[in-house]
Amino acid sequence: MAYASSVWDVFSATLVLLAGVLVTLGVGRRFGTRPKWGLFIYVWHTVLCVFYAKLVMEHGGDAADYYMASLEPSPEFSIGTQGVNYFTHIFSVYFGFSYLGVFLVYNIFGVIGLLAFDSVLRTVTRGRSRFLRWLAIVIVLLPSISFWSAAIGKDSIAFMATSLVLWASMSMPRRSWLMTLGIGCMFLVRPHMAAMMLLALAASVAVSSKIPWKWRIVLASMALSAAAVAVPFTIRYAGLNDATDAAGVEEYIHTHQGYNQQGGGGVDIADMSLPMQLFTYVFRPLPYEARDVFGLAASLDNVVLLLLAVLGIWGMIRRRGSNVALKSRAFLWIYSIGAWLMLAPMTANLGISVRQKWMFVPMLVCLLICSVRDRRGVRRGSAGYRVVSANR
Repeated sequence: MAYASSVWDVFSATLVLLAGVLVTLGVGRRFGTRPKWGLFIYVWHTVLCVFYAKLVMEHGGDAADYYMASLEPSPEFSIGTQGVNYFTHIFSVYFGFSYLGVFLVYNIFGVIGLLAFDSVLRTVTRGRSRFLRWLAIVIVLLPSISFWSAAIGKDSIAFMATSLVLWASMSMPRRSWLMTLGIGCMFLVRPHMAAMMLLALAASVAVSSKIPWKWRIVLASMALSAAAVAVPFTIRYAGLNDATDAAGVEEYIHTHQGYNQQGGGGVDIADMSLPMQLFTYVFRPLPYEARDVFGLAASLDNVVLLLLAVLGIWGMIRRRGSNVALKSRAFLWIYSIGAWLMLAPMTANLGISVRQKWMFVPMLVCLLICSVRDRRGVRRGSAGYRVVSANR
Protein backbone atom coordinates (compact mmCIF):
# COMPACT_ATOMS: atom_id res chain seq x y z
CA MET A 1 0.00 0.00 0.00
CA ALA A 2 1.40 3.39 -1.03
CA TYR A 3 0.17 6.97 -1.24
CA ALA A 4 0.47 6.90 -5.02
CA SER A 5 2.22 4.45 -7.33
CA SER A 6 1.26 5.78 -10.77
CA VAL A 7 0.50 8.95 -12.67
CA TRP A 8 -3.22 8.17 -12.39
CA ASP A 9 -2.93 7.94 -8.61
CA VAL A 10 -1.46 11.42 -8.44
CA PHE A 11 -3.89 12.84 -11.00
CA SER A 12 -6.98 11.28 -9.41
CA ALA A 13 -5.98 12.44 -5.92
CA THR A 14 -5.55 15.96 -7.29
CA LEU A 15 -8.99 15.76 -8.89
CA VAL A 16 -10.54 14.69 -5.60
CA LEU A 17 -8.73 17.52 -3.83
CA LEU A 18 -10.11 20.06 -6.33
CA ALA A 19 -13.57 18.47 -6.15
CA GLY A 20 -13.43 19.05 -2.42
CA VAL A 21 -12.90 22.76 -3.06
CA LEU A 22 -15.98 22.90 -5.27
CA VAL A 23 -18.06 20.94 -2.76
CA THR A 24 -16.89 23.20 0.04
CA LEU A 25 -17.89 26.36 -1.84
CA GLY A 26 -21.23 24.90 -2.98
CA VAL A 27 -22.24 23.40 0.36
CA GLY A 28 -20.85 26.39 2.24
CA ARG A 29 -23.07 28.69 0.22
CA ARG A 30 -26.05 26.58 1.27
CA PHE A 31 -25.02 26.92 4.90
CA GLY A 32 -24.40 30.65 4.64
CA THR A 33 -20.63 30.28 5.01
CA ARG A 34 -18.30 32.94 3.65
CA PRO A 35 -16.10 31.45 0.88
CA LYS A 36 -12.82 32.36 2.59
CA TRP A 37 -13.90 30.84 5.89
CA GLY A 38 -15.21 27.73 4.13
CA LEU A 39 -11.91 27.27 2.28
CA PHE A 40 -9.99 27.74 5.52
CA ILE A 41 -12.07 24.96 7.11
CA TYR A 42 -11.37 22.76 4.09
CA VAL A 43 -7.62 23.37 4.23
CA TRP A 44 -7.54 22.77 8.00
CA HIS A 45 -9.51 19.54 7.65
CA THR A 46 -7.41 18.36 4.70
CA VAL A 47 -4.12 18.95 6.53
CA LEU A 48 -5.32 16.70 9.35
CA CYS A 49 -6.59 14.20 6.78
CA VAL A 50 -3.14 13.88 5.16
CA PHE A 51 -1.52 13.65 8.60
CA TYR A 52 -3.96 10.88 9.58
CA ALA A 53 -3.29 9.02 6.34
CA LYS A 54 0.46 9.15 6.98
CA LEU A 55 0.02 8.03 10.57
CA VAL A 56 -2.12 5.04 9.60
CA MET A 57 0.25 4.02 6.82
CA GLU A 58 3.18 3.95 9.23
CA HIS A 59 1.49 2.44 12.28
CA GLY A 60 -1.65 0.73 10.96
CA GLY A 61 -5.26 1.34 11.89
CA ASP A 62 -8.89 0.82 10.95
CA ALA A 63 -8.62 3.11 7.92
CA ALA A 64 -5.91 0.93 6.37
CA ASP A 65 -7.98 -2.19 7.09
CA TYR A 66 -11.00 -0.66 5.36
CA TYR A 67 -8.92 0.24 2.33
CA MET A 68 -7.32 -3.22 2.05
CA ALA A 69 -10.70 -4.93 2.48
CA SER A 70 -12.15 -2.74 -0.29
CA LEU A 71 -9.63 -4.19 -2.76
CA GLU A 72 -11.28 -7.61 -2.56
CA PRO A 73 -12.93 -8.59 -5.90
CA SER A 74 -16.57 -8.65 -4.79
CA PRO A 75 -17.25 -7.31 -1.29
CA GLU A 76 -20.73 -7.96 0.06
CA PHE A 77 -22.94 -5.03 0.96
CA SER A 78 -24.30 -4.84 4.48
CA ILE A 79 -24.91 -2.29 7.18
CA GLY A 80 -21.89 -1.20 9.20
CA THR A 81 -18.36 -2.37 8.44
CA GLN A 82 -19.29 -4.27 5.29
CA GLY A 83 -21.14 -1.24 4.01
CA VAL A 84 -18.02 0.91 4.41
CA ASN A 85 -15.95 -1.74 2.65
CA TYR A 86 -18.43 -1.84 -0.23
CA PHE A 87 -18.58 1.95 -0.52
CA THR A 88 -14.78 2.23 -0.41
CA HIS A 89 -14.58 -0.49 -3.08
CA ILE A 90 -16.37 1.82 -5.51
CA PHE A 91 -13.56 4.39 -5.30
CA SER A 92 -10.57 2.09 -4.84
CA VAL A 93 -11.47 -0.44 -7.57
CA TYR A 94 -14.04 1.04 -9.96
CA PHE A 95 -12.44 4.51 -10.03
CA GLY A 96 -8.95 3.23 -9.29
CA PHE A 97 -8.22 5.81 -6.59
CA SER A 98 -5.10 5.37 -4.51
CA TYR A 99 -4.99 5.08 -0.73
CA LEU A 100 -4.58 8.86 -0.45
CA GLY A 101 -7.28 9.49 -3.05
CA VAL A 102 -9.84 7.47 -1.08
CA PHE A 103 -8.77 9.24 2.12
CA LEU A 104 -9.51 12.56 0.41
CA VAL A 105 -12.97 11.29 -0.59
CA TYR A 106 -13.85 10.61 3.04
CA ASN A 107 -12.26 13.93 3.94
CA ILE A 108 -15.01 15.64 1.91
CA PHE A 109 -17.70 13.95 4.03
CA GLY A 110 -16.05 15.27 7.17
CA VAL A 111 -15.80 18.78 5.70
CA ILE A 112 -19.52 18.79 4.88
CA GLY A 113 -20.25 17.86 8.48
CA LEU A 114 -17.92 20.55 9.81
CA LEU A 115 -19.51 23.21 7.58
CA ALA A 116 -22.98 22.26 8.85
CA PHE A 117 -21.78 22.29 12.47
CA ASP A 118 -20.11 25.66 11.97
CA SER A 119 -23.30 27.06 10.43
CA VAL A 120 -25.34 26.02 13.48
CA LEU A 121 -22.84 27.54 15.92
CA ARG A 122 -22.72 30.79 13.95
CA THR A 123 -26.50 30.89 14.07
CA VAL A 124 -26.83 30.39 17.84
CA THR A 125 -24.04 32.89 18.61
CA ARG A 126 -25.16 35.59 16.19
CA GLY A 127 -25.56 38.88 18.04
CA ARG A 128 -24.08 37.48 21.24
CA SER A 129 -20.84 38.29 23.06
CA ARG A 130 -17.46 38.18 21.36
CA PHE A 131 -16.34 35.51 23.84
CA LEU A 132 -19.10 33.12 22.76
CA ARG A 133 -18.45 33.76 19.08
CA TRP A 134 -14.74 33.02 19.53
CA LEU A 135 -15.55 29.97 21.64
CA ALA A 136 -17.69 28.66 18.79
CA ILE A 137 -14.78 29.14 16.36
CA VAL A 138 -12.41 27.31 18.73
CA ILE A 139 -14.84 24.39 18.99
CA VAL A 140 -15.19 24.13 15.21
CA LEU A 141 -11.39 24.00 14.90
CA LEU A 142 -10.85 21.44 17.65
CA PRO A 143 -8.31 18.96 16.22
CA SER A 144 -10.21 15.90 17.40
CA ILE A 145 -13.27 16.76 15.28
CA SER A 146 -11.38 17.17 12.01
CA PHE A 147 -8.88 14.40 12.77
CA TRP A 148 -11.39 11.63 13.37
CA SER A 149 -13.80 12.78 10.66
CA ALA A 150 -11.11 12.85 7.97
CA ALA A 151 -10.32 9.14 7.62
CA ILE A 152 -11.63 6.17 5.68
CA GLY A 153 -14.26 4.57 7.88
CA LYS A 154 -17.50 5.09 9.73
CA ASP A 155 -16.57 8.20 11.68
CA SER A 156 -16.49 10.68 8.79
CA ILE A 157 -19.93 9.57 7.56
CA ALA A 158 -21.36 9.45 11.09
CA PHE A 159 -20.12 12.97 11.88
CA MET A 160 -21.52 14.29 8.60
CA ALA A 161 -24.87 12.63 9.36
CA THR A 162 -24.95 14.08 12.89
CA SER A 163 -24.19 17.60 11.70
CA LEU A 164 -26.74 17.44 8.89
CA VAL A 165 -29.40 16.26 11.33
CA LEU A 166 -28.45 19.08 13.72
CA TRP A 167 -28.68 21.70 10.95
CA ALA A 168 -31.97 20.27 9.67
CA SER A 169 -33.49 20.31 13.16
CA MET A 170 -33.07 24.08 13.30
CA SER A 171 -35.88 24.56 10.78
CA MET A 172 -38.35 21.71 10.70
CA PRO A 173 -40.38 20.64 8.79
CA ARG A 174 -38.86 22.76 6.00
CA ARG A 175 -35.61 20.80 6.15
CA SER A 176 -37.20 17.39 6.68
CA TRP A 177 -35.59 16.10 3.48
CA LEU A 178 -32.15 16.79 4.93
CA MET A 179 -33.15 15.20 8.23
CA THR A 180 -34.09 12.08 6.27
CA LEU A 181 -30.78 12.12 4.42
CA GLY A 182 -28.79 12.53 7.63
CA ILE A 183 -30.60 9.71 9.43
CA GLY A 184 -30.23 7.50 6.34
CA CYS A 185 -26.46 8.08 6.25
CA MET A 186 -26.20 7.31 9.95
CA PHE A 187 -28.20 4.10 9.49
CA LEU A 188 -25.69 2.86 6.90
CA VAL A 189 -22.78 3.04 9.35
CA ARG A 190 -24.26 3.06 12.87
CA PRO A 191 -27.88 1.86 12.81
CA HIS A 192 -28.29 2.07 16.60
CA MET A 193 -27.65 5.83 16.45
CA ALA A 194 -30.10 6.23 13.57
CA ALA A 195 -32.74 4.41 15.62
CA MET A 196 -32.08 6.78 18.51
CA MET A 197 -32.48 9.76 16.17
CA LEU A 198 -35.82 8.45 14.94
CA LEU A 199 -37.15 7.83 18.44
CA ALA A 200 -35.98 11.27 19.58
CA LEU A 201 -37.58 12.89 16.55
CA ALA A 202 -40.90 11.12 17.14
CA ALA A 203 -40.91 12.08 20.83
CA SER A 204 -39.98 15.72 20.18
CA VAL A 205 -42.56 16.16 17.42
CA ALA A 206 -45.29 14.62 19.58
CA VAL A 207 -44.70 17.08 22.45
CA SER A 208 -44.01 20.17 20.36
CA SER A 209 -46.58 22.94 20.57
CA LYS A 210 -44.93 25.01 17.82
CA ILE A 211 -45.65 22.54 15.02
CA PRO A 212 -49.22 22.42 13.64
CA TRP A 213 -51.21 19.32 14.55
CA LYS A 214 -51.33 17.99 11.01
CA TRP A 215 -47.54 18.18 10.71
CA ARG A 216 -47.11 16.69 14.16
CA ILE A 217 -49.18 13.68 13.20
CA VAL A 218 -47.47 13.24 9.83
CA LEU A 219 -43.92 13.63 11.10
CA ALA A 220 -44.43 11.57 14.24
CA SER A 221 -46.07 8.79 12.23
CA MET A 222 -43.24 8.77 9.71
CA ALA A 223 -40.58 8.71 12.45
CA LEU A 224 -42.33 5.94 14.38
CA SER A 225 -42.83 3.88 11.22
CA ALA A 226 -39.16 4.19 10.38
CA ALA A 227 -38.21 3.37 13.97
CA ALA A 228 -40.44 0.29 13.87
CA VAL A 229 -38.22 -1.01 11.08
CA ALA A 230 -34.90 0.31 12.38
CA VAL A 231 -35.13 -0.75 16.04
CA PRO A 232 -35.57 -4.51 15.48
CA PHE A 233 -32.76 -4.45 12.92
CA THR A 234 -30.59 -2.54 15.39
CA ILE A 235 -31.26 -5.10 18.11
CA ARG A 236 -30.12 -7.90 15.80
CA TYR A 237 -27.14 -5.84 14.63
CA ALA A 238 -26.03 -5.21 18.21
CA GLY A 239 -26.44 -8.84 19.22
CA LEU A 240 -29.21 -8.25 21.74
CA ASN A 241 -31.46 -11.02 20.43
CA ASP A 242 -30.81 -13.23 23.45
CA ALA A 243 -31.30 -10.44 25.98
CA THR A 244 -34.97 -11.05 26.64
CA ASP A 245 -35.12 -9.48 30.10
CA ALA A 246 -33.35 -6.95 32.32
CA ALA A 247 -30.80 -9.52 33.43
CA GLY A 248 -29.92 -10.28 29.82
CA VAL A 249 -29.43 -6.59 29.03
CA GLU A 250 -27.29 -6.18 32.15
CA GLU A 251 -25.12 -9.12 31.12
CA TYR A 252 -24.76 -7.66 27.63
CA ILE A 253 -23.61 -4.30 29.05
CA HIS A 254 -21.22 -5.97 31.50
CA THR A 255 -19.68 -7.97 28.65
CA HIS A 256 -19.16 -4.88 26.48
CA GLN A 257 -17.61 -3.00 29.40
CA GLY A 258 -14.68 -5.38 29.12
CA TYR A 259 -14.12 -4.86 25.39
CA ASN A 260 -11.26 -2.76 23.99
CA GLN A 261 -9.49 -2.26 27.31
CA GLN A 262 -6.13 -3.14 25.81
CA GLY A 263 -3.80 -0.31 24.85
CA GLY A 264 -3.17 3.07 26.37
CA GLY A 265 -6.77 4.23 26.20
CA GLY A 266 -8.30 1.37 28.15
CA VAL A 267 -10.18 2.21 31.36
CA ASP A 268 -12.16 0.05 33.73
CA ILE A 269 -15.69 1.44 33.79
CA ALA A 270 -17.43 -1.60 35.27
CA ASP A 271 -17.11 -0.30 38.85
CA MET A 272 -17.84 3.34 38.00
CA SER A 273 -21.12 4.99 38.87
CA LEU A 274 -23.30 6.04 35.94
CA PRO A 275 -22.47 9.79 36.37
CA MET A 276 -18.75 8.94 36.33
CA GLN A 277 -19.21 6.81 33.21
CA LEU A 278 -20.99 9.71 31.52
CA PHE A 279 -18.25 12.16 32.53
CA THR A 280 -15.51 9.75 31.40
CA TYR A 281 -17.07 9.26 28.00
CA VAL A 282 -17.22 12.95 27.04
CA PHE A 283 -14.57 14.74 29.12
CA ARG A 284 -11.70 12.27 29.52
CA PRO A 285 -8.78 12.07 29.10
CA LEU A 286 -7.88 15.25 30.95
CA PRO A 287 -4.39 16.78 30.62
CA TYR A 288 -2.95 14.97 33.65
CA GLU A 289 -4.05 11.64 32.09
CA ALA A 290 -2.35 12.21 28.74
CA ARG A 291 0.34 9.64 27.93
CA ASP A 292 1.45 10.93 24.55
CA VAL A 293 1.04 13.89 22.22
CA PHE A 294 -2.26 12.57 20.85
CA GLY A 295 -3.64 12.09 24.33
CA LEU A 296 -2.55 15.63 25.20
CA ALA A 297 -4.30 17.05 22.12
CA ALA A 298 -7.49 15.15 22.98
CA SER A 299 -7.29 16.30 26.60
CA LEU A 300 -7.01 19.97 25.58
CA ASP A 301 -10.10 19.54 23.42
CA ASN A 302 -11.86 18.06 26.44
CA VAL A 303 -10.86 21.05 28.59
CA VAL A 304 -12.67 23.33 26.09
CA LEU A 305 -15.75 21.10 26.24
CA LEU A 306 -15.60 21.00 30.04
CA LEU A 307 -15.38 24.80 30.18
CA LEU A 308 -18.44 25.08 27.94
CA ALA A 309 -20.30 22.52 30.06
CA VAL A 310 -19.59 24.47 33.26
CA LEU A 311 -20.72 27.75 31.68
CA GLY A 312 -23.82 26.16 30.17
CA ILE A 313 -24.90 24.34 33.33
CA TRP A 314 -24.29 27.48 35.39
CA GLY A 315 -26.46 29.40 32.95
CA MET A 316 -29.24 26.85 33.37
CA ILE A 317 -29.02 27.09 37.16
CA ARG A 318 -29.00 30.89 37.24
CA ARG A 319 -32.19 31.35 35.28
CA ARG A 320 -35.36 29.50 34.31
CA GLY A 321 -35.55 30.52 30.70
CA SER A 322 -32.94 30.60 27.98
CA ASN A 323 -31.45 33.56 26.19
CA VAL A 324 -31.94 31.84 22.86
CA ALA A 325 -35.28 30.48 21.67
CA LEU A 326 -34.12 27.19 20.12
CA LYS A 327 -36.94 25.53 18.22
CA SER A 328 -35.34 22.07 18.21
CA ARG A 329 -34.45 21.99 21.91
CA ALA A 330 -36.60 18.94 22.75
CA PHE A 331 -35.17 16.81 19.93
CA LEU A 332 -31.59 17.78 20.75
CA TRP A 333 -31.97 17.02 24.46
CA ILE A 334 -33.75 13.70 23.93
CA TYR A 335 -31.23 12.49 21.35
CA SER A 336 -28.16 13.72 23.24
CA ILE A 337 -29.15 12.23 26.57
CA GLY A 338 -30.37 8.99 24.99
CA ALA A 339 -27.18 8.54 22.96
CA TRP A 340 -24.99 9.46 25.95
CA LEU A 341 -26.76 6.95 28.21
CA MET A 342 -26.51 4.27 25.53
CA LEU A 343 -22.84 4.69 24.64
CA ALA A 344 -21.10 5.67 27.88
CA PRO A 345 -21.73 2.48 29.92
CA MET A 346 -20.40 0.25 27.12
CA THR A 347 -17.24 2.08 26.01
CA ALA A 348 -14.17 1.13 28.03
CA ASN A 349 -11.59 2.73 25.75
CA LEU A 350 -11.00 6.48 25.71
CA GLY A 351 -9.58 6.25 22.19
CA ILE A 352 -12.95 4.99 20.98
CA SER A 353 -14.97 7.51 22.99
CA VAL A 354 -12.88 10.40 21.60
CA ARG A 355 -14.07 9.40 18.12
CA GLN A 356 -17.61 8.22 18.72
CA LYS A 357 -18.78 10.96 21.05
CA TRP A 358 -19.01 13.29 18.05
CA MET A 359 -22.16 11.39 17.06
CA PHE A 360 -24.05 13.44 19.69
CA VAL A 361 -21.68 16.02 21.24
CA PRO A 362 -22.45 18.58 18.48
CA MET A 363 -26.02 18.61 19.81
CA LEU A 364 -24.78 19.08 23.38
CA VAL A 365 -22.47 21.90 22.30
CA CYS A 366 -25.37 23.70 20.63
CA LEU A 367 -27.58 23.33 23.71
CA LEU A 368 -24.86 24.44 26.12
CA ILE A 369 -23.93 27.51 24.07
CA CYS A 370 -27.60 28.48 23.97
CA SER A 371 -27.72 28.17 27.78
CA VAL A 372 -24.72 30.42 28.46
CA ARG A 373 -25.92 33.79 29.67
CA ASP A 374 -23.71 36.55 28.34
CA ARG A 375 -23.89 40.26 29.05
CA ARG A 376 -24.88 41.23 25.53
CA GLY A 377 -27.79 38.77 25.71
CA VAL A 378 -28.90 40.28 29.01
CA ARG A 379 -28.91 43.80 27.53
CA ARG A 380 -31.13 42.58 24.71
CA GLY A 381 -33.81 41.76 27.25
CA SER A 382 -34.99 38.81 29.28
CA ALA A 383 -37.40 37.68 26.57
CA GLY A 384 -34.48 36.62 24.43
CA TYR A 385 -34.29 36.48 20.69
CA ARG A 386 -35.18 33.83 18.19
CA VAL A 387 -32.68 31.68 16.37
CA VAL A 388 -33.14 32.26 12.67
CA SER A 389 -32.37 29.97 9.79
CA ALA A 390 -28.69 29.57 8.91
CA ASN A 391 -29.67 29.46 5.24
CA ARG A 392 -29.28 32.99 3.98
